[in-house]
Amino acid sequence: MGGRRGDRYTGPEEARYSLSPEAIGGPVEGGGLRPVRAWVPVNDGSQHRVNAVAVSSTPDAVCVHWIEDRHTFQAWVWRAAVRHRARPAAVDAA
Repeated sequence: MGGRRGDRYTGPEEARYSLSPEAIGGPVEGGGLRPVRAWVPVNDGSQHRVNAVAVSSTPDAVCVHWIEDRHTFQAWVWRAAVRHRARPAAVDAA
């Protein structure tokens, strides 16, 4: 994994809101910064949908990065919670 760029790999320990490492599984691969829509967890236990970019993935999970209220967030979510977007949103430029 040493040859990957820092903006294309996010290990499970680096994501703020996340699935457990056991749920994430492996191996972790770079996601290529693809624009996605994802259901992400909220502190109260609910979920909301965000425009994000996929930065890493495993066979079961995807790490997404998004900006909300001028704050940057990352989370590992189930692969089924992520859908590709046709066009990049403002979060892609950040």
